[in-house]
Amino acid sequence: ERRFNQQAVDVVYRGLADYVFLGARYNRVKGRLANFANDVEANRYQVGAGIFLTSGILMKAEYVTQEFKGYPTTHLRNGGKFNGFIAEGVIAF
Repeated sequence: ERRFNQQAVDVVYRGLADYVFLGARYNRVKGRLANFANDVEANRYQVGAGIFLTSGILMKAEYVTQEFKGYPTTHLRNGGKFNGFIAEGVIAF
């Protein structure tokens, strides 16, 4: 039996006559994997901004940072973390 908990917060603002997008996101997952002695955890923070080219097309850039905690020293994710920028286009239909 495994049990995980996840907390997530997502805040979005769309303003200036629906042309501007601002957003922030926090996500945390914590739990025990099979055959692990302790809980493991992943934390992710993300902030972004963008412009709506049309009502259904958004171009945005985001900065993200993610960190893994609690993994055994022999595991691939031990001490793992990353951060960087994301550029993306979103189409709603």
